[in-house]
Amino acid sequence: RVVGYSVTAGVAWLTVPAVTGVDPDTLGGRVALTVLVAVWALPAATWWRRQRRLRAARLARPVEEAVEEALPVEFDVPMDPTEAEVRRQWRCVVAAKKDQIIATKPDGTHEKAKRQGPLVDTWLEDWRPVEGGWAATIVGPDGQYTADKYLKTQAGIASAFKMRAPMVTIIPDPDDENRAEVLAQRTSPIRESVLWPGPDSIDLATGTAPVVTYADGTTAAYELYRPGWGTPPVFVVGTTGSGKSVFLNLGFAIDRWTACPDPTAPGGRRGMVASFLIDPQQGQSFAPFLDDLAAPPATSIVEATLLVQALHAEMLRRNRYLARKTWVDDRGRSRRGQTWWDPQVDGPILTLTIDEAHYYLADAAFRNLVTAAARMWRKCGGQIRLATHTPLLSDLGGSMALRDMLSGGFVVVFRTANSLSGPVAFNGRLPVDPRTIPADPGSCYVLTGTQPKAMLGRAMWCPDWYDYVRDADDKPIGHPAVLPPETLRAFGPEFAEWVRHAADPDAEPWTPGATTAPAAEPAGRSVDAVRLALATAV
Repeated sequence: RVVGYSVTAGVAWLTVPAVTGVDPDTLGGRVALTVLVAVWALPAATWWRRQRRLRAARLARPVEEAVEEALPVEFDVPMDPTEAEVRRQWRCVVAAKKDQIIATKPDGTHEKAKRQGPLVDTWLEDWRPVEGGWAATIVGPDGQYTADKYLKTQAGIASAFKMRAPMVTIIPDPDDENRAEVLAQRTSPIRESVLWPGPDSIDLATGTAPVVTYADGTTAAYELYRPGWGTPPVFVVGTTGSGKSVFLNLGFAIDRWTACPDPTAPGGRRGMVASFLIDPQQGQSFAPFLDDLAAPPATSIVEATLLVQALHAEMLRRNRYLARKTWVDDRGRSRRGQTWWDPQVDGPILTLTIDEAHYYLADAAFRNLVTAAARMWRKCGGQIRLATHTPLLSDLGGSMALRDMLSGGFVVVFRTANSLSGPVAFNGRLPVDPRTIPADPGSCYVLTGTQPKAMLGRAMWCPDWYDYVRDADDKPIGHPAVLPPETLRAFGPEFAEWVRHAADPDAEPWTPGATTAPAAEPAGRSVDAVRLALATAV
């Protein structure tokens, strides 16, 4: 202020002589100039001091008055005490500048902010109570904040409200870098396990079913198929005990109960999904569903290779079928060739679940088969559901192509011990760290849809999945798809022989015939951390 006053006085001293014609070289001229400058400066200084006092009074007054003044006139409603306290804390701690006056003490002295807040000059809009806490929209000055800056303030906001960082969720606005959603919840809908709502929640029109509940009470939808597009792959990542197996069981339940009306089928409904399983643990974690799989669980690398080869042969048959299929468009024109497999018309989706995938992907020939499947099966009703401990190349046999295909579908990441798991699995689309996920089984982050949420969720579950397989009288329920004859023919005689041996406990041990597989691709040699750093730098 001293510098400003001095500069102002100097400018005035030079400007007045030019305007008034007073000679500053004479004693009388100097006296006259001093009087003129004082006549101008003293009222200006008095006005400036008054404005500073008014500003200090505005900053120090009760937050309710400030908030009510900021609201539009038509919102003449009393301030909720919780909202008033949240806004006061936000203004005085989160958005305050260091040494800014934030309150007036009873003795008339001012209280100042002791430190710079994490989001200076921001304010809250659309405050509302939610389960276990509150939510609001953070708004910042134009050009001052970005989505990345908002996300980095999670711990600072939690500290301001005396909470732990995982209790605060920040979701950047998809359309405006200056805005973000904040949720502060000491308890939430996902604190306790969330039950799956059952088969009635499966939506055939969209090909989706709810599988995860977010902290704000909304749900994330699992994608069986996208009408007009195909079947997206499913990528499940998490450490031991994090909830992968429970989520895969939920997938099997959805497979079993996805059915469309068909008067020729038993019960008037036809199953739309046939499930297959590759698992080195013999399907132990999925016992309720093993008896109704479309093929025996493949456990060895030889059986796994045979199963993927059989499925791949069927996909090629479906490619030929779709390329020649005739249909009539909405303008009445006869067309040939269809771009995607409609499971309500063309036949069942074939879903292959590969659990503990790292065990098999170490084999180069098998890895090549699965990579080709991830690239080609989407259009012809084939879905890969792959589960492993991390999304790093070391768990995917070094196949960058496979990881790229998987991360473009439905991705769910449970708790992991590696900070790279989130950025790698989500391809940078969700700025989250899976190491911060609570130890509660099923807690996860999900990538789905065009605008995924950077919000903690919890996978739905069932106390006993057998309740979706057999009724109280131990009779089968649900609608597992029946494979049509043309699919079984495409699978080939060796597949049929393997199935026959698996069904007969007294049969001789199955010996595979001569099979061919694509040549192995060289394993990835780069390190995931280096790739991530380079991608971030670019």
